[in-house]
Amino acid sequence: MGRLLFWCVFFLFSLTSCAHLRPPPTLDQQRVEISNQISNAFVRIQVVRSYEILACLEENTDVCKTIVQMSKATSFGSGGIIRHNEKTSEILTAAHVVDDFDKLSPLTLEATIGFLSEFSRMTGMPLDEIKFRIRANHLKVVGLKTVIYAVASDGEAYPVQGSNCKAATDACIVITPKIKGIVPIKISSSPPQIGDKVLIASGPFGYAIPGMMVPIFEGIYSGMTPDKKDYYTLQVVPGSSGSLVVNASGEVVGIVSMFITGSFCPPRLGCQVLPSGIMVSVPLSIIEDLVYPKGK
Repeated sequence: MGRLLFWCVFFLFSLTSCAHLRPPPTLDQQRVEISNQISNAFVRIQVVRSYEILACLEENTDVCKTIVQMSKATSFGSGGIIRHNEKTSEILTAAHVVDDFDKLSPLTLEATIGFLSEFSRMTGMPLDEIKFRIRANHLKVVGLKTVIYAVASDGEAYPVQGSNCKAATDACIVITPKIKGIVPIKISSSPPQIGDKVLIASGPFGYAIPGMMVPIFEGIYSGMTPDKKDYYTLQVVPGSSGSLVVNASGEVVGIVSMFITGSFCPPRLGCQVLPSGIMVSVPLSIIEDLVYPKGK
């Protein structure tokens, strides 16, 4: 009995005393873990514009009735869940991604041409005739409120209920109904250092399926300019705006705000606008002020 007890104690001692000898996770293992974290907390932001088309009497263009209401996702952005409250969740993104929130859909030709083309397809009426009838007030287009949705990794689209945006710094928190079962990303307490590697989860051109497939990009922090903007060597394209820049600890150090492009004009081929691989980010200090306002 004593010998059995000895071996049991020895076995347990070996397990606990050797635990510190286990090798730490490799950089590749850390990258996989952080990629999973930011992919899970990623949201695709969809800006949905809506319009009504009214038909009016030719003899009295003040008498109209709605003949169709149309809605369409007109732009996309990215963001990440950073906090849960009792009944709501908070998503960090770039302010310019959601600057149409709660505004009436614009009535410019550039904004409405896609809807008018779809109306032409539905009715068989030529687009030029539709434009003529609009000029004559026989058809009227009315912009409805723009609605923004955050599509989370649980597959659900959550309507944005409110926002706290700072247009001057391009940082924004949007509020949605509570998104359950998703771990938020923490905000870092330390700014990035030149040479630090970072990751972003993003939806380039809206091409991301939260919970299934989210593109992950890796970059390097390049420094801050005198106007207090962070720069990264990191390839981004439209749709990546609002992506959270995450450090090697899996914590937020920035928000994708814009990217630098340049023109390339080879002979006989015409000019092309090419991304430079340089990304501009909202700095951590701005994010901290937004997420943890002083005096609250």
